[in-house]
Amino acid sequence: MQREVLPEILDSLDHDDPRALRNRRDIRFINHLMRNPHWFRKTVFPEIANNDHIMEFGAGFGDIANDLVSYAPCQPTHYRAIDLSPPPADFPTQFAWQQIDCMSIKDFGTTSVFFGNLIIHQFDNIQLKTLGQRINESQIRLIALQEPERCKRSEWLFKFLYPIVNDVSRHDGNVSIRAGFKNDELAQIFGLNESWRYTVETSFFGSYRFLATRDAPSPS
Repeated sequence: MQREVLPEILDSLDHDDPRALRNRRDIRFINHLMRNPHWFRKTVFPEIANNDHIMEFGAGFGDIANDLVSYAPCQPTHYRAIDLSPPPADFPTQFAWQQIDCMSIKDFGTTSVFFGNLIIHQFDNIQLKTLGQRINESQIRLIALQEPERCKRSEWLFKFLYPIVNDVSRHDGNVSIRAGFKNDELAQIFGLNESWRYTVETSFFGSYRFLATRDAPSPS
């Protein structure tokens, strides 16, 4: 199955459209079914230091930021959420939210940790190569991404959810799987340089988990 990035219905709906609101509830349910929040809490959060500056693409419900606030051993001094939608009502007030296109970020500034959850698959290979170049040139030392695994099993399992999700979710879910990743292709598309060490793991329920680290780059 070749990677294919196609338009999603959600992108054409207003933020407060009832179909969009239902789709977002479905996404939250699917996200927990895939145990994506658990992976961040168990695997990623312990790698974060108090002085880290975090940027999250596609922050959505703000779940990762809220989880991090509750994770007592580590509360970074800076968290910058990027999303086209406005912030949710319960987004932590000590963190920043920017309502902009993720790919408009050309300079990561002091960002040392980069998060993404079910967002990177929406970008085509050219966009991801550009993003990878910006990451290579940045001060980022840790990348943590969860995306759909592109495989027949993911498609087959998703069909079991058809009766309980809406039409937008059914369409966009299949589009997302076809735009997902497998093996080490995300690192190859990014074009990460030799300073990076990365691991890829997948889950039974269709998560593709990418964790990359490097020594903190010297300020330019």
